[in-house]
Amino acid sequence: MLKSTLFYFQKNIMRFSIKYLPVYAIMADLLFTVGLNIKEALLPDSKPLPGDGLPIAPEFAFGWIQVAVNGGMTCVLLWAMIMLMRMDRYSAAGERLLMTMPRTLTALVVLAFSLPSAWLWIWSAWVFFNTGQVLVSFHSWHYLLVAACLPYLLWLLLRIWWRQHRLHHRKEEAQFSVQTEPLE
Repeated sequence: MLKSTLFYFQKNIMRFSIKYLPVYAIMADLLFTVGLNIKEALLPDSKPLPGDGLPIAPEFAFGWIQVAVNGGMTCVLLWAMIMLMRMDRYSAAGERLLMTMPRTLTALVVLAFSLPSAWLWIWSAWVFFNTGQVLVSFHSWHYLLVAACLPYLLWLLLRIWWRQHRLHHRKEEAQFSVQTEPLE
């Protein structure tokens, strides 16, 4: 019993982790970037103290404003990606999802975050196939990997929309049968 339960748990975890690997890569990049911002705010460049002797320079305060803004944006994006994965699981199970405010906000955040990336990838492919000019930079593999994963969010959202569209417009079979006879 325990062995079969562990096998079932491992099988489902692996299926979800492989299926959402691009989403996890984007989440890890967002958290890594916030960590770098915090590191820069905590360890500012070693500069001499100002002439008036104040130990806190404006750069130190403005560094924390950037951390707060980036941290807030990261929290919103992480929340939207977690909601998107949850919506995909429910949609794959055949459940009808009502468009509540959190789900609508999730769709808008994911669209605002992934649509420009998908557009730029399509535009880069168009330019490459028409002129042969390569617009993609291969110097930073980290950013290239994340940029390649961003259109997956759009595809995931469109797949959820398509499943829900099919569920809402599916013809339901009648729960009872109606026997009709021709009128004479």
